[in-house]
Amino acid sequence: MDPISSILPFNLFPASPSRLGKGFAVRRGNSLNLRVANLPFRGAVLDLGSNTFKLLLAEQSGTTLHVHHEKAYPVRLGEGVALTRRIRPATCRRALRQITLLQRKIRAFHPDQVVAVGTGTLRRAANAKSFLLPASRILGKRISLLSGHEAPVSTSISGEEAWR
Repeated sequence: MDPISSILPFNLFPASPSRLGKGFAVRRGNSLNLRVANLPFRGAVLDLGSNTFKLLLAEQSGTTLHVHHEKAYPVRLGEGVALTRRIRPATCRRALRQITLLQRKIRAFHPDQVVAVGTGTLRRAANAKSFLLPASRILGKRISLLSGHEAPVSTSISGEEAWR
């Protein structure tokens, strides 16, 4: 079995098929949409962290999750935010350039669904919108902010532990 990413797939691939029987679930609001196991599903997860942006491109077909791309890109979005509570303009430009490059990878993969989430820096920075608005435009979708309780869980699952 392919190991699942160190990036928790944020309800895109939320459980192993063995937990659900056949298929996998995609959570939308309060509803749960169960997909048929034999239909391949391609998903992209982008985790915009304080130090790195992590991208996972994966496809689930039947009981197999195949990771096509998984990489952490150093961006240092949180640089100086603890002292100033602001994302520096140069840091914002650097991060938006990286988002543009990652969007190209995502688009080339042709995912069925894209999930983008932000963590601590984007919750704390007073000027987070100066990054979030252009980043959302580049990605073509809204970036969800994880709560302080969700963020540590999202990066703690790795290897086959997520399948157990």
